[in-house]
This record gives sequence, structure tokens and C-alpha cells, in this order.
Amino acid sequence: MSGAAGRRHALSPRAVTGQARKVATVPGAQLPAGISGDRMVLFAPKDWVGGKMPVTLLSGSGERTSLSYPIEGELAALDVAGDRLISVSWKGEASAYSLTTGDVLWTAPVGVEMPDRNTMPSFTPPLVSERQHVVYFLGPYGDLSGLDLRTGHEVWRDHVDDGKEALRPPYQPSPQLLSYQDVLIVQNGGRITSLLPRLGD
Repeated sequence: MSGAAGRRHALSPRAVTGQARKVATVPGAQLPAGISGDRMVLFAPKDWVGGKMPVTLLSGSGERTSLSYPIEGELAALDVAGDRLISVSWKGEASAYSLTTGDVLWTAPVGVEMPDRNTMPSFTPPLVSERQHVVYFLGPYGDLSGLDLRTGHEVWRDHVDDGKEALRPPYQPSPQLLSYQDVLIVQNGGRITSLLPRLGD
């Protein structure tokens, strides 16, 4: 992304040469949230009006679709998985939105304790397993939760035994939540823990 004076030029790499080419100019300071199919998903964190978050879908050909989603409180994390946009607010609510219809699919408690913004300015982004239809969340004290991607109902809960030490010092990177197939991997500083969620128990 590059641009100035309230404009951002969306760039698309050429498959043959690897060189970038300008495909569209989008208004405002929009940031990438992820990829949905062949479209880039952009959001404008500073342009919320009436509790609505503007979202732009941009294809490689420059075709642009504008959507707007309700957000309760300030945004802590955002991720894209397939046709879903997943948000987490600092109030501890997770929401799933359809990138096809623009509908709010569900809103539910995230299932883990939210960090204090004064000690941890960012929240670990959610991790989606499309095969399992579950979105996973990691709290600052090692708590983990899994919500059904289709309904928002909690289907799994666990804890990584890092205790209070899981909370990183002020303004340090948040712990990371990764996956390999169905295995979850929690990385916090120099410590790595893996676990296999048992869903439906």
C-alpha cells in the first residue's frame, strides 16, 4: 500500500513478473485485514461513523465492494477466514460478519479474559480452523476458547499453564496463536506449547 493525502493505492502483484501494478485508489486510511478468495479485505479504523466500521473488498481487477458493519466499542483484533470477517472488541465480544451478504452472523462473548490495554496494547488475533468450523481465541493469562464459526456457541475451552507470566510486559508483542492441521500452538516469548482440542466433549 502506498499513497498520500487521504488516498491509498491498492497494489496487485502480476503473476508472471512479480511486479506490482496499481488496480484502484481507495479513500481514507484503509488497512489490510486479510484475503477472502481473490479479494483483498480493507478496513478503515479511523472512519467509523455511528458505530459502523467501513470495509472495502477489492479484487485484482480493481472491482470494489463497500460494506459497513456495526462495532460495539473499540476494536481489539480482526481477522478474515473465507467468507467471514471476525472481530474482537475490547469489551470482550466476538462478532462474525458475512463478506458476501454484509450480514452480522453472530455476536458472542469471546470466552477469555481481555488484557488491560495499559499493559498489553494489542490482543492476540483470532485463529480460524475452517475445516473444524471453529474460531479460537487466546487470552493474556493462557486461557483458550473455541467458538463455532457458524453460530458463535462455545464448543471448547482450555488453559495453557503459563499463569500470570503469560502477560507480556508493557508494549511488548502479544503471545501468538498458530496452528498445524488441527493442533494449536501457543508461542509466548521463548516458550512454545502445543495442544490438540477435543471438540464436542
